[in-house]
Amino acid sequence: MAPDPFRTRDYILDFDDIVRELSTRSEATRASLRMIEVSYGSDRTETFDLFFPKDVRAPAPVHMFVHGGYWRMFSKRDFSYIADTVTNAGAIAAIVDYALMPSVRMDVPVTQVRRAKDWLVANIEKHGGDPARLTASGHSAGAHLCALSFAKGNSPSGLKAALLLGACTTSSHYKLLFSNPRSALQTKKHSVSHLSRIDTIGLWRQW
Repeated sequence: MAPDPFRTRDYILDFDDIVRELSTRSEATRASLRMIEVSYGSDRTETFDLFFPKDVRAPAPVHMFVHGGYWRMFSKRDFSYIADTVTNAGAIAAIVDYALMPSVRMDVPVTQVRRAKDWLVANIEKHGGDPARLTASGHSAGAHLCALSFAKGNSPSGLKAALLLGACTTSSHYKLLFSNPRSALQTKKHSVSHLSRIDTIGLWRQW
């Protein structure tokens, strides 16, 4: 079998050490911050971990993070440590879980992340969050899923800002998904103008 150019472990010698370190940091985050698990859908994979600042001031800004892993690995628990930075900025962190390939097709996690974002817009106020100050970020495959949550017909995305961490200009996977908007987003060229509603790029620039 030919080597997989997108299998990160094969190209980073200390990959497993890095993953163990992040897992340890995430365990420490879960032990130190107030956290609740919330379902955003009916499938067992459709959950958030919501982390709250120690001195939360409602209504607080909300940040949604979508983990990477080539759409095939990791979970929200591996990235709990992201909540440290988010909550230190005074925001509620929503770390998203979703179903992994190849047990599902790509349309499943795409739809799940959109559903997660919609859940936050509709429900986060009940947990002390401000849906008008919802931002999002994603790493690698999570950046792809996060980006596709912006496009849903001509409706506003509900996101105020975004930081997408992914090699969108060099990765052939991203080129395949984004170079053809008609197939990737199932939309016409003139209908992507609503993406300009994401008018601030950055995690906490406006806070």
